[in-house]
Amino acid sequence: MEGRQLKQRSKVIRPSQSIVCPRGRSLAVSGVPIATAIPTKLLDNIKNSAVLSPRLSNVKSWSYAALCFAAALSSLAAFSAIGNQMTGDPSQLSFLDLHDGYTPDEARDLLGAWGTQGRRLYLLVEGIDCTIYHVGYRGFLVVVANRLAGALKEKWPQAAPLVLLAALPVLLAGVDFLEDAGQVAMVFAYENSVSEYRWQALVAAASFANQSKWALCRCTLALLALEATALLWFSVFSSRNSSKSAKED
Repeated sequence: MEGRQLKQRSKVIRPSQSIVCPRGRSLAVSGVPIATAIPTKLLDNIKNSAVLSPRLSNVKSWSYAALCFAAALSSLAAFSAIGNQMTGDPSQLSFLDLHDGYTPDEARDLLGAWGTQGRRLYLLVEGIDCTIYHVGYRGFLVVVANRLAGALKEKWPQAAPLVLLAALPVLLAGVDFLEDAGQVAMVFAYENSVSEYRWQALVAAASFANQSKWALCRCTLALLALEATALLWFSVFSSRNSSKSAKED
């Protein structure tokens, strides 16, 4: 009896262990099927990188960063393809998002030059921008910011506060969303011929969000570049010190 009980105990697999099943059965990791674990982790990364919370620092997966980078590149390719479908004067086919601010007259001229079909295509661009593109570049930059901050903290403990820089991509995406919402409202306001006062107020708000987005974008990229430069400097400096100490020995 005791021998049988020992054999039965040896066959028990703990939930925390990986399970390799025969062909035709599903695999499980930590008691959760792989088919469920992967999308769950992906959704967790998306949620954690979307809001300002302590969980933001947990988004460090390079595989998630690669997926986000691919999503951002795919969105840019979609923007280019959609833009090629817009007809009219080439000098007036640039998206409002690419401008660094615009006046009510400039916005009116652009929306008029696009025509009805062009404005519908622009709404499609904004739809992709608010969903896939935002998630893509925000997630990628959050991972890069967390990785750089973690690497610098290992070499220089005083750099621990740099983990807060991961909040910048979240703020950037938030301002970008406000810009997109304002520009979508501009399309509908143009087609419904709102009063000049409302038009000017709407364009001023959207243009302010547009300029804020570009200012925050430059700030985010500049700070991440400084982090990367500092990390490179610490790496070179530490390698030189180690080589000197080796020669002295």
